[in-house]
Amino acid sequence: MRDILDTLDMVQEGVGLARRKPGETFKNPQGDELVFQGLDFYPNQGKFASAEDMQLQIDNLSSTLPRPIAWVNQPKPIHLAFGIARFQALDGQEYYLGKYFDNIRANRNDNNFAHSDIPGGFKYNSQQGAKENAGYKPYQVLTQLKGNTPDSIISQIIQHFGAESDEGIAAQIFANSADFPITVPKGNMDFNAFRVYFMEMLQPAAIVRGMPVSGNLQECVDIFFGAGGTVTDCVINFNDTQGGALSDSELVNPQGKSLKISTKDAVGGGVKASAQNLINAFQELQDTPQGAKLAKKHKEIIPVLTALRGNTHYSGPLKIAENYGLITSKEVDQIMNLKNLRLDLGANPIGQKILSAKLEKMYQAYIDNWKKPVVPIHTMMLIIAYRVTRYVNDNTNFLSAAADILNHSALVQVESLVEQRGENFIIKGMSAHWPSTAVSNVKLSTEKAYWTTGAQGNMTFKINYNGETSPEEAEPSAPAAPAGEPSVEFTPARSNIKAAATKEKPLGTKNTLGRERRKS
Repeated sequence: MRDILDTLDMVQEGVGLARRKPGETFKNPQGDELVFQGLDFYPNQGKFASAEDMQLQIDNLSSTLPRPIAWVNQPKPIHLAFGIARFQALDGQEYYLGKYFDNIRANRNDNNFAHSDIPGGFKYNSQQGAKENAGYKPYQVLTQLKGNTPDSIISQIIQHFGAESDEGIAAQIFANSADFPITVPKGNMDFNAFRVYFMEMLQPAAIVRGMPVSGNLQECVDIFFGAGGTVTDCVINFNDTQGGALSDSELVNPQGKSLKISTKDAVGGGVKASAQNLINAFQELQDTPQGAKLAKKHKEIIPVLTALRGNTHYSGPLKIAENYGLITSKEVDQIMNLKNLRLDLGANPIGQKILSAKLEKMYQAYIDNWKKPVVPIHTMMLIIAYRVTRYVNDNTNFLSAAADILNHSALVQVESLVEQRGENFIIKGMSAHWPSTAVSNVKLSTEKAYWTTGAQGNMTFKINYNGETSPEEAEPSAPAAPAGEPSVEFTPARSNIKAAATKEKPLGTKNTLGRERRKS
């Protein structure tokens, strides 16, 4: 396996605009549209010799543009390159969005000018984007996310969209139906958004109402609620954010027992889960006769879960590393002793007989490649945490066992059977499956909890659903500082276009580097 010290690049976000083609569009929630014209980097590769040379290029470019550049981040001393994204509104007005870079990489797709850098709520107008941006996710619609009944869910949908809206009419038709199929007018609703996210609100409502759902839901109910159990007296809880939980909704009975619902096809970039989530699922299995056998089969996960339980920023990775023989107990103590070394940037434990020869080799190889001042304890923890992550993910059965446990826990995968027929959506029914196949991939992750000069949080698990996968995690480094506000207002929204045209700032205004731009 390639040594981790050869992989020192920062974790990259999606590169967004570098992959877009001229003519592709972006829309905001108000329905305004921007047409992407292109993305240019200055210089084409590498960086300018100085900040002054870069500023001269900015000034020259600004003098040729009909309106100011809106900058999405503030320049720093390391920034010696920049990119300009060009857009055109439907009324013909042009807009320019700028972003500073430390240098421009030869492969333009490696230069991260993300879609999220575009202000004003504009999203990429793809089929997937239409589904994700329709505003149908439960936390976007419902004001009461906990303790719901089917009636309260329907009333909140109607209140949010309006009784005469397409969504409100669909909710009312559903509420007045006792069986499938159910026909609702399409109107202006996006089919995929309705099929996945709108139905995510209706699925638990249908189950609690006792509507006929195919599959083996009752088998799961019998196991976790007791033989002959029912869900018709359950209240319904939804997540309060996009992601961050092991299910999309939850049914809780009067005795406090719960059944989790995972909506098939609902994707959100994976779920970041703590060890406690897995411990709870493991305990659920142990509390049932059917699950006890599976829990015993996967008992090897207990040491890892125990190591990651609670406040374990330091102890978690170190205990796991010791458990798998990556380091010794003596080396655990040596690493923790680095906390006694002064925390100034540049402090060096090498040659001070603090670390073993093996740990010194790891540390020195990292420093040789990183070539920036570091804090020893944080850097050593970064190295160990990454080695643990790679070892567990690549060399153990822990993660397949974790996925098996989650799929056999009180987690039911529900699929909405919906089709578009002419100007109508036909809800043909719902299908529930247990054990589910909802959890498709589990990986141990550092999630930027470790870097060379600081620390935050603990190791977690990245749980992906419905065929999603997590990319291989590159070695983490210091997280990027928050981007600054745009230096010039970027307001291509319909309500602001006229004002922008009449109150446009002259190119003689100061840019973010504080130097006067030359007027055209």
